[in-house]
Amino acid sequence: MKIRDVLFFSPKFRFADLDFSKKQVIIEAYRDRIDGFYLTSARALLAQDRAFVAGLITCATIDALAVYTIGGWSVHDRFVGWLKKNIPELNKKDNGHPPKELAERFYQDIRNGLVHECKLMNFVQFGLEQDDLFSFDGGAMTVNPRRLLESVELAFERHCRSLEESGEHYDNLSKLIYENFKQELTS
Repeated sequence: MKIRDVLFFSPKFRFADLDFSKKQVIIEAYRDRIDGFYLTSARALLAQDRAFVAGLITCATIDALAVYTIGGWSVHDRFVGWLKKNIPELNKKDNGHPPKELAERFYQDIRNGLVHECKLMNFVQFGLEQDDLFSFDGGAMTVNPRRLLESVELAFERHCRSLEESGEHYDNLSKLIYENFKQELTS
């Protein structure tokens, strides 16, 4: 984000503020980035019952978290891997023909649909009426973005705790941040 002539890593932290020799600064900036750019916006939209756009932002949050927790070059592998690791409900198979894992369907019909065509695909919808994360009605799948956001927030909190507790997790995060924002950090 650019404000006037200053580039910001997160709402509160400029790229110039990122001191990689200070673990707490990087963790706090990372937390501010994910919460400030993604989670806060999704919460605000859900407060207005704006299911589609809240689902879109939550899906983008998953993409971002997958980069910093799973890593790797394959978007498919890191996104589906993140879902399987962090949202156990998506480890089940759906009732489609042929049946496939819900994490795979989520990637193909939700993530790819939103990213590439800005729509949900293959009879998938966002809806706020159900209590569960997802439900099926015939061949149609409905995902509750409020429950999805709750699952993502819990996974993010677990990830932030692991950054505090594990030097390896923190080292991976700081390396990925530096690699992903090298131009911004060195300009």
